[in-house]
Amino acid sequence: MAVGVLGDRRKFSCLARCFALALLGCAVFSGPLKAQDDGHTVSIEQAITWALLDNPSVENAELDVDKAGHAIDEVWADYFPEMKVVVSARRNLTEQKYTFDQGVFGSFAATGPIPANDVTIKTNEDWTGVVQLSVVQPITGIFKVELEVDHMTLAQMIAAENLRMTLQDTVKQVKQQYYQIVASQADLSNAGESIAFYEALEREMANKVEEQTALTYELLEVQARLAQARQEALTDRNTIASQKEQLNNLMGRDPMEPFQVAGALNPAALLVDSETAREIALDRRPEMREALLRVDLAENNVDIAEFDYIPDAGAVFSYTRANHNLIPDTEMYVGLQLSWEFFDWGGRYANVQAQEVGVSQARNDVHATRSQVVSEVNAALRNIEDAQAAVGVAGLSQQASQEKLRVTMNRFEEGAALLSDVLDAESELSQANDDAVKAALAVLGYQADLARAMGEE
Repeated sequence: MAVGVLGDRRKFSCLARCFALALLGCAVFSGPLKAQDDGHTVSIEQAITWALLDNPSVENAELDVDKAGHAIDEVWADYFPEMKVVVSARRNLTEQKYTFDQGVFGSFAATGPIPANDVTIKTNEDWTGVVQLSVVQPITGIFKVELEVDHMTLAQMIAAENLRMTLQDTVKQVKQQYYQIVASQADLSNAGESIAFYEALEREMANKVEEQTALTYELLEVQARLAQARQEALTDRNTIASQKEQLNNLMGRDPMEPFQVAGALNPAALLVDSETAREIALDRRPEMREALLRVDLAENNVDIAEFDYIPDAGAVFSYTRANHNLIPDTEMYVGLQLSWEFFDWGGRYANVQAQEVGVSQARNDVHATRSQVVSEVNAALRNIEDAQAAVGVAGLSQQASQEKLRVTMNRFEEGAALLSDVLDAESELSQANDDAVKAALAVLGYQADLARAMGEE
């Protein structure tokens, strides 16, 4: 009988979360437990920890585990005797009486007729109170209760795996949102460099126009580029503000609470091979564990359905007392009762067959889940490989664009290059910087996908 978890049920969800925090390595970190109003830096470890502690989805998943524990207690209560008291008050609308004629029970020399005279006993004309007390202890039913407790325990274990899934999904969401903010800040920094470049170029072109060595439209073109760079910086700042609000929501905090992020877009090298990643995923993924638990649950449903063939037997104690003058006014007895629906037109058989079909479906789901887990790991590994290659390409493009802009500026200052060449070179560098940020962000995002696909906690 799987009832060992009952005593620890109220601690189940708390322990599950603490266990996840310990595995994540986020329970201990440097820094305060709450960001200050001046916008102190929040590390990614702190963001994950706060999300696991205060995210509403995580809290609801924990409550589901706790609710499943209460359901176990509810089923377990049926193991004990059913004690019922019924108190009623009633008034007869028709007279009820019993008449015993003289000598109806015989006439004896020593006593004479019994009864000696006609005797009439009738019900009270007033209200009559009746108290009924019954205690029924199931006998065969306790075995069904054990099966049902096993069923609810499996349901609680499934809820615990759903909690693990929610924890892992939350970690992935926090990582990706955090990286998005870091990437947007990198875009803002690149926009700042473009602004500084165009401001310097604007001053130079203004001097050239004043010296009549450049045309006015060239200055206007530079100013247009400068205005566009400033508009892009504004967009980046607004994007960062929205992303921080979303991260605050994930962390269960006030969306407007200020904070800063730490770190740069420097993806670490992948330290796991594909075969190891698949093995870890199949062992750790809560989806796999849930699928296996659902097989056990389906088999338990078959056992419960087959138990319906067994008659219900129980021990009974009953006590009844009424304040009337009928005989007797008190009844008390003990006994055994048996209830069995011996023919149900094939209903029980059909139910057993349906539950056995559910077992086959659950086993099919195990195979499907295993395939899905392997596919997700493989896809994440391929995406990381492609994104890492893109990082290398973007890095080379950045270096080439930086050098091209430097050479073009030198030639422009010597009068050997046109302003359009400079603007084209700067646009290429800006695009290369954007591509580098996107490539690094893609690697970090796919690494978060891989961590979730492997069931890391």
